Amino acid sequence: MTSATPAEPQTTTPTNETSPPAARAGVAARALIIFFGLLVVVVGYFWSHRPFGIEPETLATTGIPPIVLTLGGAALDLATAAVLFLVTGGIGKWVVARLRLRETVSLSRLEWLALEAGIGLGAWALLALALGLLGLFQPAILWGGVVLLALILRRSVAETARGWRAVAGAIARIAPGRNWR
Repeated sequence: MTSATPAEPQTTTPTNETSPPAARAGVAARALIIFFGLLVVVVGYFWSHRPFGIEPETLATTGIPPIVLTLGGAALDLATAAVLFLVTGGIGKWVVARLRLRETVSLSRLEWLALEAGIGLGAWALLALALGLLGLFQPAILWGGVVLLALILRRSVAETARGWRAVAGAIARIAPGRNWR
């Protein structure tokens, strides 16, 4: 005589594909609230600062519409921030390696990137302070320092760039079917 034992139910962690529609709707609602909240902040900023002015004298003297100059300046600012962020991330990675923090602290890859960026930005700020105190806070000296540090720490800078590229790839995989690139 054999007795049948009931099969134990298998429990799995719900993933994005199998999560109930109510849970996905809640996440979507929170994302929309955050998006529109940030949109209100950005619109309020641009409403008060009005960066998109039409200045006929600029168009007449250069032949370039002011909106092109404004957007070009914004793109240049973004590129400058990206370069500084990569170089200071390389500085932070170098400092972390010299202090052997990876051997004593257990963090995720994203946490390491953030910590290294913070350490590098702090070191860059201290360097800028020292240059200012010495009367050497000049664009040529600062950019020369950026280029020099990028050359000296090229491996750390390249690893930082690969790390942030991996983060961007992970973000792109969050919403399959969307073209984030």
